[in-house]
Amino acid sequence: MASTKKSLSLEPNQATTALLQIKALFASQQYRTGRGQLQSLVEKYPQDAAIQYYWAEILMLYHQFELGAEQWPKVLALKSESSKA
Repeated sequence: MASTKKSLSLEPNQATTALLQIKALFASQQYRTGRGQLQSLVEKYPQDAAIQYYWAEILMLYHQFELGAEQWPKVLALKSESSKA
C-alpha cells in the first residue's frame, strides 16, 4: 500500500491505482476509511466501470440493496468500456 500512496502523491489522477489502494484498505479491515475513499472515487470517476462495479459490490456487501440496485444499471451502461462489467 505504501507504493500506491507514493504514486498517488506524485500524480493524484490515477483511478486504477487509487482503486488498488482502496481494495488494500478493505483487505486490511479498514472499512470506514476504504468506504469513504471509494465513495469519493465514485464521484470523481463516474465513467470508470471498474470503480462503479466495485462500489456496487460494496453497497451489496453493506446490505444497502436499494442503493446497490440503483448502481448496477450504471455499471451495465458502462459495460462496453470494461470487460469486468
